[in-house]
Amino acid sequence: MKNLCAVLVFVACGGCHETASPNRPTTASTVTAPTVQTEPEPAAAGAPAAEPVAEPVAAEPVEGPHLTLLAELKARLDRVRAAAPDEHLTEAPINADGLVGMERAVIVQALQAPHECAMDDVTSCSGTTLRCRTERVATPAPCGEEDDVFYSFYHLPDTWVGGGPELRLRFDDDDRCASAMWFHTQ
Repeated sequence: MKNLCAVLVFVACGGCHETASPNRPTTASTVTAPTVQTEPEPAAAGAPAAEPVAEPVAAEPVEGPHLTLLAELKARLDRVRAAAPDEHLTEAPINADGLVGMERAVIVQALQAPHECAMDDVTSCSGTTLRCRTERVATPAPCGEEDDVFYSFYHLPDTWVGGGPELRLRFDDDDRCASAMWFHTQ
């Protein structure tokens, strides 16, 4: 708490600014760090109690190929999101293995909010006697588990039905990307 300024300044995808140096590329990203609630320092005798303070938590720095990957994915998503309502646009999948191990907050800050997966009851019936069964499944495609998230790298005209490349991300208990897999939905 004594040196809050030092906590606020971190490099690329972890904080306020990154300065260029002769040995580093000038590509930088600004990310707002997540915050954590802390207990106030004890008040002096007779002084009013202090309120809890939200302090930024430093994300690990993201540099080099990881920063380049996030920038490329963001550029592709920006093109898809900017597509005209009657435009068909598909961005080809690229190797996203560099996202594995990266913090969720860093990915979401760079790419914006992903689509969320949810569990739904799905009933399917088969046979001439129509035996039916209900299962809990993660939806929509390309979801595999309830906690999965995904980004759509395609845009279809409003009157079309279909799909395209989807990047599904799965995070571990520490909120780090555990897998990044491409799927083609229809």
